[in-house]
Amino acid sequence: MEKVDLLEFEDIFACHLDRYPKMQAEDIYKLLYQSAFGVGHFLKDKKVALDYLLREMESCDKGEKPKFEKIGNGFIRLNISRFSPCDASWIIEEMEKSCEIIGDKSDFFQMLEISKKVLKKRGFDSPLETLVKKAEELDLPPIHHSEIFRKLYHPAYRVLKFRKELEDKL
Repeated sequence: MEKVDLLEFEDIFACHLDRYPKMQAEDIYKLLYQSAFGVGHFLKDKKVALDYLLREMESCDKGEKPKFEKIGNGFIRLNISRFSPCDASWIIEEMEKSCEIIGDKSDFFQMLEISKKVLKKRGFDSPLETLVKKAEELDLPPIHHSEIFRKLYHPAYRVLKFRKELEDKL
């Protein structure tokens, strides 16, 4: 796997802070986690994942969001509210291909340092370090978005590794 482009991640993280100004420490952690480790934690059973995706596509907020957002390390969040249930099969296929990418903890911690630097520059006092220390004790598990983030931004996406072949679908 290629190394994280730290300058690119700094820009991506700053854009996420601008787009989601009420991000909490959990949401930042989730962004770092997904950027470092991708989608592997989600796609254990393809049929269950497809059924869940279809249910979520039917019920998600259809607000104006970009079709995808870069999250760093070559991964994107594909906003499923911008796609129809007819697209669910190829989304699952792309998730499956994205599972082949194995991230590592060093990527996570490099992006954590960048995030702390950006937060400090912007004058934020985030409890991110406390959250990460707790997460380290549990071997960096995936977590959910904060309640605030869910209420304000209605996240409905799937994490995919961006590939040139995806451009036609986006």
